[in-house]
Amino acid sequence: MDELLAFVEEMDAGELSRWIDSTDRAILRLLMDRVVAIINNKGGVLKTSIATNLAGQLAAAGTRVLLLDLDRQGNCAQDLGYGTDARDDKGLGIVQAVLGSTALLPIRNVRPNLDVVPGGKHLDNLRALLTAQRSQSRHAAADALVIPLAHIARDYEVILLDCPPGEPIVQEVAVGVARWLLVPVRSDASSRAGMSEVAERVETVREVNPDVELLGVLLTGTSQSATRIHERVYARVREDLGPDAYIFKSRIRYAEAAASDSRERGELAHELEKVVSTQPAWYEAMRSGQPVERLAGSASSLAGDYAALAQEFVQTLLEAESEGAADDEGASAGEDDSANDSVNEGAEAIDQDDSGDHRKQDSTSGGGESATVDGRASGEGQGVVA
Repeated sequence: MDELLAFVEEMDAGELSRWIDSTDRAILRLLMDRVVAIINNKGGVLKTSIATNLAGQLAAAGTRVLLLDLDRQGNCAQDLGYGTDARDDKGLGIVQAVLGSTALLPIRNVRPNLDVVPGGKHLDNLRALLTAQRSQSRHAAADALVIPLAHIARDYEVILLDCPPGEPIVQEVAVGVARWLLVPVRSDASSRAGMSEVAERVETVREVNPDVELLGVLLTGTSQSATRIHERVYARVREDLGPDAYIFKSRIRYAEAAASDSRERGELAHELEKVVSTQPAWYEAMRSGQPVERLAGSASSLAGDYAALAQEFVQTLLEAESEGAADDEGASAGEDDSANDSVNEGAEAIDQDDSGDHRKQDSTSGGGESATVDGRASGEGQGVVA
């Protein structure tokens, strides 16, 4: 794996493009070992809020993050406040990249260290496109994003996918390119049913993406003190997914006022928290006699939930990678030789087409700090994911 990353890092954009075109998708998926799909077939479990706030927390800590919005509602734009940006193409770029097998084009620096590929209404066309392509390839959806994402994956340390509910073919796209799944659930039976339907998506794409795994299940929309409810949900999750399924200790509380203020202002929970901390006390506002916008004081608690999630997410991801690396030590030499042969064939194809010097692409953060993970993002400093 390290050799593959080093090989890719030495290429300029043109060389990388030619190598991607000549390489098996199974090899390309190795470049995307930190793609995490946030997914549940049930709506209302806070998938988008988790995707945007987790991305924002990681980016603020210095990790280079890409957020890919696969939902036709495009609510990442509201959470992050780029809905009025001319670069918000409402998902058109995703459709064009899939259609032409070309690189995704993110909106750069929506926050320092955070780039976003926007979703929106044009993703209806993606569903129609993949439905038509299925007549020629039953794995059309599972393979749809592999090449477009491979072009830019080396620029990021973590890639998060915000997945829509009730869109089986688009969920298949996400599971087909993801290495890990983070599944939010509420305490109701319908969200657990949606979780089980995600397991069906995994079985659909397992033939082409056998490495996709559950990173963990996250309980949302609950009171932090409702311990009996928590234990009941945990028991049922393990009944559905098995006793070894990881359940995050972090939980995201139900804080409607803070969530509403956050989306209305295009600010993440930790950003709203800073604004709330500077607003005058309610009695000072009354004394002034002037109308003063009062933002939800629960922003601080909600921000704390997302901060705790980000810390546990990093720890869980690193532990899962460590376990995976230990498992890989038992892989056969023949499998290793096969992977190396594919890399070498790609290298030979590039050398035949271009004898010029290889140039290392610069990948720096937008906020003065950057993170270094496996050579995929370069610069000074150390991100939260190391």
